[in-house]
Amino acid sequence: MESKSRSDAFGAFLQGLQSNKVQATQTHPRNIPMRVLTELLDSGPEPVAELMSSSGLPFTDFADVLLELQKAEFITLHGLSGKEVVQLTPAGERLARFTVSG
Repeated sequence: MESKSRSDAFGAFLQGLQSNKVQATQTHPRNIPMRVLTELLDSGPEPVAELMSSSGLPFTDFADVLLELQKAEFITLHGLSGKEVVQLTPAGERLARFTVSG
């Protein structure tokens, strides 16, 4: 009986570790720009407000990510101020496809 409860407890422990590992991987600062790129790959050009909403990032962090991606020439912003649309550049699309496939 004690063996079964130990086994159950160990299984729960392992599940908790896996869950924490997945969560840490998804929210790691280096992965956030990749999440934005792959989101754009899946959805196509997207308004900044919608992309920010789906990213779950606070505004300042999201703005930093967009600036970083724009400086690296992975995205472009088009449209009027307040209604910009984010679009992948060819280099951004290649990187997103490599990330998804690799």
